[in-house]
Amino acid sequence: MSSSPGASKRERALLIFTLLNPMHPDACCILGVREVLNKVITRKKVEHDARQGPVLRAAMIFISTVRSEEEHAALRARLVTCTCKSSIRSHRPVFRPLLEVLELVLFEITSTISDYFMRIGAGKFARVKENTPADARPWPSCIEDVIPAAGGEQEVLMGLMQWAAVPPSGHGVFSLIGALARHWEPFALQVFQRSDLFPLATKHLKQALDSWGRHRDRADQIPFFIGPVTACAQGFFHTLSEIDLPVTLALLLPVYEEMYPIAVDIEPILLGLRRTQNPMDDSRRWFALVRRIRSVVSEGSWVSPNLKKDQPEMADGMGHFAIAFHRMVEIRNRNQCLYIECTTKIHERLSVCSRCGIVRYCSKECLAAAWDAPNNPHKALCKNIAALRTATLLKDDKAWTNTVRDSALHRSPADFADMCTVRGADPDLAAAIWQELVMLTNKKMRFVLGGGEQQMAEVAKGSRLVIDELD
Repeated sequence: MSSSPGASKRERALLIFTLLNPMHPDACCILGVREVLNKVITRKKVEHDARQGPVLRAAMIFISTVRSEEEHAALRARLVTCTCKSSIRSHRPVFRPLLEVLELVLFEITSTISDYFMRIGAGKFARVKENTPADARPWPSCIEDVIPAAGGEQEVLMGLMQWAAVPPSGHGVFSLIGALARHWEPFALQVFQRSDLFPLATKHLKQALDSWGRHRDRADQIPFFIGPVTACAQGFFHTLSEIDLPVTLALLLPVYEEMYPIAVDIEPILLGLRRTQNPMDDSRRWFALVRRIRSVVSEGSWVSPNLKKDQPEMADGMGHFAIAFHRMVEIRNRNQCLYIECTTKIHERLSVCSRCGIVRYCSKECLAAAWDAPNNPHKALCKNIAALRTATLLKDDKAWTNTVRDSALHRSPADFADMCTVRGADPDLAAAIWQELVMLTNKKMRFVLGGGEQQMAEVAKGSRLVIDELD
């Protein structure tokens, strides 16, 4: 990050004013936004700067506000037309169309907000001392910072989708949608009910690939390939697969025939860029997954992943270990009380069960209720996970946490499966764990949706993918 001087108080005030009132005659154009934004987000230790709060708060409102189709078109036109007053018109010259500048700035805004979500952790908010002035509060310090719209999660998603619906400049929104879904579980539920998001993200990836074919020899065009791939493949698809793999794959089915050739063409490009660019490992993982399930889709063996009784026997235990690992990591990453009938609204990071170190509950009461619950009792699941920890020599809490903590970069499912095999763990134990976790999360989602079993059935309708064959 740059250590150059940051934005002045006047510049920050103008940026915040513009983000909150982008159509006002005194608001600056996208060039003015870009210049001040660069000074704000590229400074060292930016996350410790209390002055970031008002900027990020305004940015979240700007990017998530629902506008009519005409209003949104007028806003885009206003941003790419400089009508700034001479007193503030000190823009550095740019040698690219302003629509491209808009694309880059939107990506910077959404990436910055997404990075903050990743830093603070799922369901967490920054601590604020009592009586702290509004302009001195860090971001996000409350749910209103994350979901600023009166219409809640649904309205925020609609506002974000308005930007996403205009390729190519709206691609950055997908990374924000993924990050917000990981951070705030009620928002994730809204995302999984929108079947139109997957075709839209796929369209952005296709346009990025087409752009690469036309401009691969121009270094200045590389960001216009890497940006959409990072936002859509890594920030959106891969993140959603970590939140809920079965539902993600069910929603992928209608666009799979479009996604597969994209995966085939993009994977080697990403490998070729590894030496000069961010490795984008999570993007490559997503495309590798798309390629691996090709035979399953082609053979018509795409089965609902929700029913334990439909799971076929596997040839060996490696797959069970890998799937168990994937499901445990995904469950641990959720900031959700998994006592099925809990209705508590979550505002802080929940604790994991001290014995299994995987499942989260919002209180001792919920853990006690779940322990001997008639359906999916935690007692049996906890016992199985504890047994797997013992078999893999991971009884120590620190060692277990380091194995299943947030990032998939720390250990891959294949590595975990190899370790389990070497140490003689029981694959039937792993199978029991992941099958129980699938049943538990499906029942929890149905309860959260208010008995919406029909909605879940519609999501999975026509889906015939065998989960065992994925990992």
